[in-house]
Amino acid sequence: MQRHRSRLVLLDAADFHQVIRNASYQASSIHSRRRLGSFLQLSYRTPTVPPLPLPPPPPPPPSPTSQQVLKLNNQQAKENRLLSNLWLMSAATFRRLGKIEQAKGAIQEAEAKDESNPSVWVQVYHVPFDGSGVH
Repeated sequence: MQRHRSRLVLLDAADFHQVIRNASYQASSIHSRRRLGSFLQLSYRTPTVPPLPLPPPPPPPPSPTSQQVLKLNNQQAKENRLLSNLWLMSAATFRRLGKIEQAKGAIQEAEAKDESNPSVWVQVYHVPFDGSGVH
């Protein structure tokens, strides 16, 4: 009797005695026991079961709708405006402290974040770009 799933082989008494009769076996011989063990393994192997096929890959995520894209674009625009305004506040602080080069750098960063921010031009008006410190 053989069970293929667990690969456990059970022999009834008649089969076992037939295997012993056909093999040269001595109880005191370790070598012949090894030979008998390898014979049992070869003669009663279960057939290999092929591996199961892999499941199909999951479907790709759905593409965002135009409303979701518009919402993301609006959120990005708000974040850019906020960062631009923060750079402009830094520029005003630098200008008041007399650090004109730092103020110019902050104005450039503000414009890079939001080119349509009209407050950029307010700071440009207040910062002397000729290096004189006087507007």
